This record gives sequence, C-alpha cells and structure tokens, in this order.
Amino acid sequence: MLVAVRRVCPLAQVFSWWTMQEAFDAALHEDRYNASLVRGDRRLTYLAFQGAMMISLYRDEPRFHQPFQILKILTDIDSLFTKWRCMLSLCSCLVVSNDINAK
Repeated sequence: MLVAVRRVCPLAQVFSWWTMQEAFDAALHEDRYNASLVRGDRRLTYLAFQGAMMISLYRDEPRFHQPFQILKILTDIDSLFTKWRCMLSLCSCLVVSNDINAK
C-alpha cells in the first residue's frame, strides 16, 4: 500500500515559524504590536487586543461568558460581511463580462 507523503519546502516552514514568532512577540510587546498596527497588519489597539484575549481565554468564567458571546457574534457578522463582499464582487464581474459579451 502506497502512502502519499506531503513534502513542505523547508524555506516555507522557516517563514511560517518566523511569522508565528513575530505574531507572538507582537502580542507580548506593546511597541512591536504598535509597529504592526502602523503597518496595517492589525486594526485593534493594544489595550483592545489584550481585552479581547482576556475575554477569549476566560470565556468559561461566568463574568466573561456574555462578553465572549458578543465577541463571537461580532466575528460572525464580520465573516458574513466578508463573504457577502466576495460574492458581490463575483456577481459584478459576471454581470460586466456578460454585458461585454452581449455587445
């Protein structure tokens, strides 16, 4: 029986590890987080990020259950807006291409 082995480029693994290490460093050090905020990699301030992480980590505690539900609903809304935007762009591309082909 042959088993397919997925090979990953070692350079890709190093880049993935480096990116993950940079994200963890940014989460722990405010100056690095603010640098990624200026670059546009993040959209929350450092204090808002810390608050969201605290709510996510302690979501099973009674005090943080309702804030976690609110965060979850907000992320669901954000993902649905992203999906809607993607579908809208696909529909508009189809309409434009059909309009061009009709002429």
